[in-house]
Amino acid sequence: MRRSEQFTLRWADVDLGHGLLTLRQTKAGGVQHVALNDEAKHLLERIHAVAEAQAIAAPGRRSPWLFPSENPNAPVDACNFYRRQYLKAVKKAGLEGVTWHSLRHTFASRLAMSGVTEYDIASCLRHSGTSLVRRYAHLSPTHLRAVVERVSTYGKGGPPLAHDLVQSGQISSGTVMGTGNTTGQEVVKDAELIEK
Repeated sequence: MRRSEQFTLRWADVDLGHGLLTLRQTKAGGVQHVALNDEAKHLLERIHAVAEAQAIAAPGRRSPWLFPSENPNAPVDACNFYRRQYLKAVKKAGLEGVTWHSLRHTFASRLAMSGVTEYDIASCLRHSGTSLVRRYAHLSPTHLRAVVERVSTYGKGGPPLAHDLVQSGQISSGTVMGTGNTTGQEVVKDAELIEK
């Protein structure tokens, strides 16, 4: 989701039972829906539990917003949050050039490296076509190395792709991946730095 879409979410637009968000105002101008994975549903359930506890403690402070400001009748200002919270966290983590929009690029890249089709990635990003997917999805160097390594063992079963190694637990991250060798045990330090 885009930053403005996230910070203007209301609880009325969150359907945790079906794992679906309804976006009333979007860049495209119409109503759109966003599917939630289990991790996102779990996080939103926790946020909802905290909001409910706060509403019980201070009934007059109940807010319709998923991310309310100090004034419960208004959402958190997305620009202020970005400057005061997000950019400080990015700097503290030692990441350079990471913007809020980088999160959409990371989402698309991880989907691409997991073997998701361009059409499905475009649908998840809520793009009208697949032309922008190549701009968004950046394949990591270790993922590409694992893909190229498959050529040498064509027809012999070949080494698994990096996302297969993550699924099997041979490497731990969907972003920082193994070298593509048959064991997947090595982690390439240069690629690790690039992928961070």
